[in-house]
Amino acid sequence: MLRMCRLLIVVLLALPGPALAATCRLVPVSGAAAQLPEAAAIDAARLDLAILMQVNYARCRAGVAALGPAPSLRQVAMAQGRWMAIRQRLTHNGGPPGLTSLRARLAASRIEYRTGGENIATVSAYRIDNRRIRLGPGACDFRDMNGHAIPRQSYASLAAEVVANWMASPGHRRNILNPAFRWSGTGFGFDRRGSFCGTFYLSQMFAG
Repeated sequence: MLRMCRLLIVVLLALPGPALAATCRLVPVSGAAAQLPEAAAIDAARLDLAILMQVNYARCRAGVAALGPAPSLRQVAMAQGRWMAIRQRLTHNGGPPGLTSLRARLAASRIEYRTGGENIATVSAYRIDNRRIRLGPGACDFRDMNGHAIPRQSYASLAAEVVANWMASPGHRRNILNPAFRWSGTGFGFDRRGSFCGTFYLSQMFAG
């Protein structure tokens, strides 16, 4: 039986790129379709997992092994996301006391690693995504050019938007598809002062 399993792994790895990508599936996350509540009530673990599933789908399509969740990385990323949101500053160089560099953040996670990386991003609280909009009569009432209401982000929509934006950026894409990375954790902060009724600041940390 062990020999058969090894043979199966070899066959799967030998599949051509398009055939391998066709076997990939985006794993749904329970509750991820729910609209995001106020920042203080957001389930950070659910958002982290929704982003991880998008990242692992991209890695699968590229023939790269999946990343595992790392709560300790998520906790450090949460601290970084909150710090960036308070200061309205998207940066790798700076952070809360003791977490002012990527090396310090990785060390603070206490995860064993030889290499690491970080992706950062901002995402609007509503599904604006650079589309043309017009304002409705109410507070935080945004409409597309056909007059349809633009909803608040869900866990799934925020995850899909931020990972799509990262994948469109060469440096962020390299982090997502880096085969040396084994673990990931994503955290966020929320700035109520941001355009369109608030902005999420995200930090995605990798270790391997």
